[in-house]
Amino acid sequence: MAGERWPFPWNMRHIIRFLGSIGIALYLISSCSNAAPYEPFLRSLIVFGDGYSDIGNTFALTNARHPPAPHFRGRFSNGQIWSELVSPSLNLPLYTYAYGGSKAIQPSLVASGIPSVTQQVDELASVPVDKIKRALVVFFYAGGEFLEDASTDPNEILHAFHQSIRQLLQKGVRNLVLTTLPPLEQFPGVQLDRAERLRSIVYAYNKGIHSMVRVFSRNRDVVLWDIHGTFSTAIRNGTFNTIDRSCLPDSFSRSHQLCANRNYIFWDAHHATHEMHRLLARSFIGVVTSSWPDTEFLGHA
Repeated sequence: MAGERWPFPWNMRHIIRFLGSIGIALYLISSCSNAAPYEPFLRSLIVFGDGYSDIGNTFALTNARHPPAPHFRGRFSNGQIWSELVSPSLNLPLYTYAYGGSKAIQPSLVASGIPSVTQQVDELASVPVDKIKRALVVFFYAGGEFLEDASTDPNEILHAFHQSIRQLLQKGVRNLVLTTLPPLEQFPGVQLDRAERLRSIVYAYNKGIHSMVRVFSRNRDVVLWDIHGTFSTAIRNGTFNTIDRSCLPDSFSRSHQLCANRNYIFWDAHHATHEMHRLLARSFIGVVTSSWPDTEFLGHA
């Protein structure tokens, strides 16, 4: 109608500013859509250790003779172990240097050629530094030597591991997980006269590991994974019906009926069942996602 005016008195300057704002917004949207997809900092999982982390190295080294059936596909358990379970959940490719039967310092006498845990660390020398800096490295020793010989000095092993961990950090490792010992005094077959000695060993060793984490974490992301706590909780809270004997008898024959996996915490006298490894995997995922919160998490193991 004649005489009416536009309700908002925009002049040319207002229009130019408005169009300019739209242009900037469209540019920002376009820039975001063309940006490279976000990648978490951690790119791989490297594991050193013994039978708790071996996914077939000893089996391959002994030409498929050890461990024999009914062990699961060369694992020292009756199913997949913790590292295999966490690798897809965290979207981290797995590289395992661990061997079942590995000693802490000296090469194993059980099967010729099995490297000690400290020797496994030496093998990392051939890996390019740029591959190591974005790897999550796990140093998992479960204390089999103490079960075999309770006179073994934990301080000697701690000293050797201290040197190996320093070697890893000097090589370029920036993300490291150290583990405590499980409660060895509660493992099946441990006699009462050895239980107190094993309890003292575990206490001394774990105290030393806590100290290492404090020292090395000053300049690196070095964190503790409390294996002892995970085992103790599972033993104490009734997660498993059978905690005082192993699923696999010491003298197994084909006529034996194997245990129900879900009821037992121990597969043999030294190693855990697949179900216990599932608990270890969940515990590890909790450590990683709290310590490296940008890690991609695709679901529980």
